[in-house]
Amino acid sequence: MLVPALVIGIGLNALGVMRSLGRAGIPLWNANPQRDYVRSSRWYRPAPLALEDDQPLADYLERLPVERAVLFAASDDRVLETSLLPPHLRERFPASIASPDTIHALLDKLSLARLLEERGLPHPRTFASLHDAPDEVFANAFLKPRDSLAFNRRYGVKGVAVTSREDALSRQLVGELVLQEYIPGGADRHYFLDGVVDRDGELAALFARRRVRMYPLDFGNSSAMVSIPLAEVAAGVRTLERLLRDVRYRGIFSAEFKLDPRDGLLKLLEINCRPWWFNGFAADCGVDTTLLAYRDALGLPVEKISSYREGVRMVYTFNDLRAVMRTRTPPLQALRFWFGARDALFARDDPRPYFRYAREQLARGVRGVLRR
Repeated sequence: MLVPALVIGIGLNALGVMRSLGRAGIPLWNANPQRDYVRSSRWYRPAPLALEDDQPLADYLERLPVERAVLFAASDDRVLETSLLPPHLRERFPASIASPDTIHALLDKLSLARLLEERGLPHPRTFASLHDAPDEVFANAFLKPRDSLAFNRRYGVKGVAVTSREDALSRQLVGELVLQEYIPGGADRHYFLDGVVDRDGELAALFARRRVRMYPLDFGNSSAMVSIPLAEVAAGVRTLERLLRDVRYRGIFSAEFKLDPRDGLLKLLEINCRPWWFNGFAADCGVDTTLLAYRDALGLPVEKISSYREGVRMVYTFNDLRAVMRTRTPPLQALRFWFGARDALFARDDPRPYFRYAREQLARGVRGVLRR
C-alpha cells in the first residue's frame, strides 16, 4: 500500500503538488482549513485535523491521527518548521528536505548574499546597512525583506523601490531589511532553474524557464513564461550547482536569476526551498519534482530526469491579462503567445479549481466597477 502524503499549503504551490500525487494514485490530505480553490480539486481531501495558521507544526503533527505520511510544506515558514521536527516526527512524517541551517541560510536574503559573495558567484550587490551602501547604489535600488513571507503578508509586496538614501531611511517598514541593487531590464531577463536534489546530494532533475511577463510589474510573479534548454542558462546552472553542493542541499527548489545587461552575467536573486507556484508547469513538461521528492523522502530509488519538453508556453491567465494591459502589449502579440499555451490553473482532468478562481476574479472585478 502506498504511503499517503500530507500537503500543507494553499494556492498554486499546493495545487501542483496535489495534482502530481493524485495522478500517480498516491492518497493525500490537505491540512489547511482556508477556503481556497484547492478545495475544488478532485484530489482534495481534508486532513483528519485542520492546521490553524498560528499552530506550531510539531504540535499539530503530534495530535494528528495519522500513522505515517510524506510531508509536503508549501510555504517558507512551514518548510523551516519541517526541517526542525524532532526525530520521532521525522520518522512518522518523512520529507525530502535540507537541514534547518541550510534552509535558513538560503531563505534569509542577507545570508544568501553573503554565501554568494564568499564564493564569488554572480549576484546583485546587497547591503545590511543603509549607511554602508555607496551613494551610487541608491540611484537604482530597492529595500528587500530578509523574511519574504512575513513582509508579503504584511504589505502585499516583495520589495519597495527607493530613490535616495534619505528616501530609504524615511520608510517606516516593519521587519529586517536589506538594500539590494536593482538589475535593470524587463521581465524577459528573468530566468528560473527548478529541480530536486536527492538524499545523496545528487541533482535528480533540473528544469529551465524564462519569464515573458509578470504581474505586478514591479517585484511581481510570472504571468507568462516558456520552458527553455538548460544550455541557454549554462552559467546559471554552474552557479546553482556550486551553491547547492556547498550548502549540502536536499529537496525541491526554485532559483531565480536575472541577466544583467551591464556585464552580461546571470545573477542569482533568490531561492525557494519548497514547491513553487509553477511546479505543475514543470511536471507538464516532464519534470515532476513532487514525485521525485516523494520517493526521496521514503528512501526509494530516485530516477534522474535528463530531458524535458522545451518551448512549452504557460500563462496565468488573469494576471497575464493585467500585465498585458499595464504594459500595453499589442493584442495580436499577446494572442499569439496565448494560443496553444498551457494555463497555470486549468487542467482537463481537474478543471474545477480554474472555474472557481475565474468566478472569484470576475466577482471581484464587478465589485470594483460598482464601487467607482
